[in-house]
Amino acid sequence: MDEKYAAPYRGLVPDGTANFYGMIANIDENVERLAKRLDTLGLSENTILVFMTDNGSSGGWKAYNAGMRGNKGSAYEGGHRVPFFIRWPAGNIGPARDVPNLASATDLLPTFVDLCELRLPRPVDFDGLSLAPLLRGKGEPPADRVVISGTQPNGPPVPHHNTAVMRGPWRLVNGKELYDISNDPAQERDESKRHPEIVAELQAAHDAWWRDVEPSFSDTPRIVLGDPRANPTWLTSWDLHGQSVYMQNQIEYGERADGYWEIEVASAGIYEIALRRWPAELDRPLNEGLQAQRIGKKGDQPSSVVKGANRARLCIAGLDLEQDIPLQAREAVFRVELPAGPARMQAWFVNTSTLGGATWGVYYARAAKE
Repeated sequence: MDEKYAAPYRGLVPDGTANFYGMIANIDENVERLAKRLDTLGLSENTILVFMTDNGSSGGWKAYNAGMRGNKGSAYEGGHRVPFFIRWPAGNIGPARDVPNLASATDLLPTFVDLCELRLPRPVDFDGLSLAPLLRGKGEPPADRVVISGTQPNGPPVPHHNTAVMRGPWRLVNGKELYDISNDPAQERDESKRHPEIVAELQAAHDAWWRDVEPSFSDTPRIVLGDPRANPTWLTSWDLHGQSVYMQNQIEYGERADGYWEIEVASAGIYEIALRRWPAELDRPLNEGLQAQRIGKKGDQPSSVVKGANRARLCIAGLDLEQDIPLQAREAVFRVELPAGPARMQAWFVNTSTLGGATWGVYYARAAKE
């Protein structure tokens, strides 16, 4: 982010908050640019423009959280409730207004299917509901509709853990705390003892949903390589099984990632696999670091833990390959023949001049079928 966005707030609030406000200003500016570009192209009237956010706030919630409890990853409102704006002048979705009904990200696909009058190639049992009737004033979702939100990124899922079960104004948090956000938006008063019948109803709704989704817990989600609809495929450290890193500052400081990717090779053939320490957009030699911009527990320090790496190693589909890394290389590129089907992929950079050959897991990989 250019410093000009945060500059107006410097000295008025802590630097982290100034950066947070600066990013809001940056996003506002870019949404305006997008809207003006649509005007210039003559596309505004018949383009569905949506603005929404990721779940919860990871840092800015201390500065502003709209009176909600909790932050990113929490089962309270501040962890999962987000804004959703939709504009479509030619779409007959009515005038500007607030829509108070409970809605979910799972509603988006069936809503767009209906709004755009798309024909599905086969019947689909959507997890969400179409909001098209609501937007067009032709009906509302059932009043007793239940929406479930939760996150359990590590380990086998556990029923009711870090979960919110929502129906109307009611929120059942972690299977036991009950809040009425129409009277208590900050979720400060647990109503479970006053309304045990609502707790029981929402627990039963959760348990029915759990029985529906539990069979999928043993499925292995795989990243597909070689599909002509998405070739090349980018793999990142966030997708690693095992030891992974998922935040920009972890990449910046070079924290260790030593996991593996579960992949599905769509079709047999020759593949080019490029291994990177930095994202392609940065265009930086993999042995060079960045001067870390954050001042924190790790200090202001260079961030290239892979400095001195002179070999790259790739294990994929039963193959174990190594090759030298040229000086100033942005990536280490392997050309391999892969059979179709499920496989595991893992890659490292190696410094052979150190005792035992120090290794660092790769953060980014690009896989392209020739």
